[in-house]
Amino acid sequence: MRHVIGVALSVTIATVLVAGCSSHRSKGQIPISTQPQQFHVETSQLSWQPIFFRQIDELARIGNLPDLRSSVLAKDDLEARLWIESGPFGMDGIVVTRRSGVWSAVYLHGFSKEPNFKKYAEPMRTPGSGWDATWQKLVDAGLLSIPDASQVGCNVGGLDGTVFVFEVNANNTYRNYMYDNPAFADCAEARQVLKMISIIDEEFGLSWPRPGNWPTFNRRFPRWSYSNRT
Repeated sequence: MRHVIGVALSVTIATVLVAGCSSHRSKGQIPISTQPQQFHVETSQLSWQPIFFRQIDELARIGNLPDLRSSVLAKDDLEARLWIESGPFGMDGIVVTRRSGVWSAVYLHGFSKEPNFKKYAEPMRTPGSGWDATWQKLVDAGLLSIPDASQVGCNVGGLDGTVFVFEVNANNTYRNYMYDNPAFADCAEARQVLKMISIIDEEFGLSWPRPGNWPTFNRRFPRWSYSNRT
């Protein structure tokens, strides 16, 4: 009888010890997701992409920029690029990035056909409202949600003006969209694009003309100008 009681007591003690060890490990364990984050590309095959991305990819290469369409960024990192194409006057780019909490922006002066204009990258100033507030303004204006102009019947075409291509890689998602001559387009999305351009202009102190003067501006000047005003 004493032998049976002793065995039962030993089993009980062992069970308690095992349970205690399991409880201790579960409290100290950091939950780790076994599901890797999936990178999404939210863009359709559109007729303008092969034409413009030949130039975009070349300018990105010269500026030592990675292919944003396939770049899987770290959590909370992001990058947005605005490409401005003005016919024979070439393409310029604005690149805004956040890496490990550090913001930066650069202006890429692009492919003017005039031989006297060189290609170079110029660091941009801190935006007037601060980085986080400026980014939120752009998001509120539709940076992460506006569709391509062709998807909402908002292409203008036929005008000697300016084309804007946006690329955004944020929240583990890449997307791009294009608007040509948005000042002359009759849709809400074009007005959102104009709003974003105005935000960039005002926050970074760019010497950009008012929307209605873009075609005239492009004929008068070989490239868009950026003045690092303080």
